Amino acid sequence: MEEQNIPQEPQENKNTLSKKELKEKEKAEAEEKAKKKEKDKRNIIITVLVFAILLFLIVGFRVYLSNLLPEQQMQKAKKYYSEGHYEKALKLFDSVANALPHDYEPIYYKALTLSKLPATTENQKELYEIAWLDDCDEANEVAEKALGLIRWKLNKEIGSNYTDNVLYEGKLIRWNKSEPITYSIKSQGQVPDNYYNDIRQAFNNWSQALNKNIEFKEENIEKAKIQIIFTDNISDNVINNQNSGNVKPVINNSKLVRMDVKLKKADTAGNPYKDEQLTSLAQHEIGHALGLFGHSANPNDIMYFERDIINPQTQYQGISNRDVNTLKALYNMIPDVVDIPLSPNEMKNMYFHNILTYYPGENFELDIQRTLSQIKNSQESIVLWVNLAIEYGYRGHYERSNYILTKLFPLITNDFGNQFVVLYNMAVNYYKMRNYTTAQKYLTAATNIDDDKDTQTLEAFLDYKFGRTELAKNKLILLNKAYPQDIEIALKLANVYYRLNDIEKENEVIDNIILNNASAMSDRRIAKYRPFGANLNINNQKTKNIKDLINSK
Repeated sequence: MEEQNIPQEPQENKNTLSKKELKEKEKAEAEEKAKKKEKDKRNIIITVLVFAILLFLIVGFRVYLSNLLPEQQMQKAKKYYSEGHYEKALKLFDSVANALPHDYEPIYYKALTLSKLPATTENQKELYEIAWLDDCDEANEVAEKALGLIRWKLNKEIGSNYTDNVLYEGKLIRWNKSEPITYSIKSQGQVPDNYYNDIRQAFNNWSQALNKNIEFKEENIEKAKIQIIFTDNISDNVINNQNSGNVKPVINNSKLVRMDVKLKKADTAGNPYKDEQLTSLAQHEIGHALGLFGHSANPNDIMYFERDIINPQTQYQGISNRDVNTLKALYNMIPDVVDIPLSPNEMKNMYFHNILTYYPGENFELDIQRTLSQIKNSQESIVLWVNLAIEYGYRGHYERSNYILTKLFPLITNDFGNQFVVLYNMAVNYYKMRNYTTAQKYLTAATNIDDDKDTQTLEAFLDYKFGRTELAKNKLILLNKAYPQDIEIALKLANVYYRLNDIEKENEVIDNIILNNASAMSDRRIAKYRPFGANLNINNQKTKNIKDLINSK
């Protein structure tokens, strides 16, 4: 059989085709990998989106339930409370209180729960705020009782003190003692050389009395925190210039920059100080510069109020245990103004200073004795003690405030301006004491002298308390239009609308106060109306803070 000659493809051609196929295969595999990678990427994105949506739905559902089912939350919180699980109960009571800002039952139980928990700074602050809430009489009483017990324990721990007299214009101002407090000494004109050593001795005495818990260091004048200067005139104020020393804090953007301490170069008779006199005076003024801005009414304390004046008969006075106790307490309180901000860890176990500084101390009776003796000597002092009485009322010492005002009234029979102030503030005190009938009596007497915004506001508040809701509403509407920045009026009007079940008007009032008063957004009472924040464009216009003596916090 004859062989067939089948043409053979050249080997080189075979190899060439194989390479092309290989390249196509590699290309296909690369495309497949790219598609798979893209698919995986899409799957990851989809998974993340699904997870985010689920999380949003879960959180939103929980928020929805928390607002939808406050009764169930309330029952659960009460169960936790009865079982002694106070931390869990507090969270739920707080949640219900935020969901239902007009329901006072959760606030009452919140106060009860806080009274069972340790007196941490935050718990002290919460109790203090509840004690000042309006329309929460039962909760007020629970909070005030709990605060009284905390205050008693703190004072027992601190020892005898005068922490109620340490504020400067209502603020607690002090240094951060984490680093030495520097000081400098300077004089306008010549002074005896021993003056400088007397000042150094005064700082050393404070350091020794405090067991060196606060350190001092003499420093250059430009850098020193406490700058002491000897001068002939310590103040432009005629009354203050009668003193031998004066201290003024320098504050910039809520930060304590320095303390300016001015000392007169001679005593009231024009004689150079004796060493013990100047040391005693310097210790007193250094006490102010450390943050003890008030005075003690006890003559055994270096911060006794008459220590400001040095005359030839002035005797030396050392630093007492009460001075030390008060300063130690001061440096364990959270300040309003400080040079170096405190860390959260530093503040964790400190006192909320209002617990001690806004309540009467043991020297109150001495203050009253001093008041009654001084008001007989000077008509000008009457104004000072009227202001003292107002300050006591502002700080919640209503009975003590009324005691002073009652003693003052017979002395101002021909002074209608001060009579109005006395009568109005007695009305405010009785209002805060929930004695509305007596408050109305004093308000009527005050209105007969002068009828202004304050009397009209208090009158509307009393109408509301007496159940004259419609009348209160009409008066508050007019006041709200006249004083659109006043938070107290707005809150009371919003509350009236709530009681009348007019939620639309209630929200309108809250919206308006946020627009008209920039500080309203940070007010916790307003925040309860807007738990998720108000969707408003806040005007950055310059606003004027209206300080209402009623101070319903």
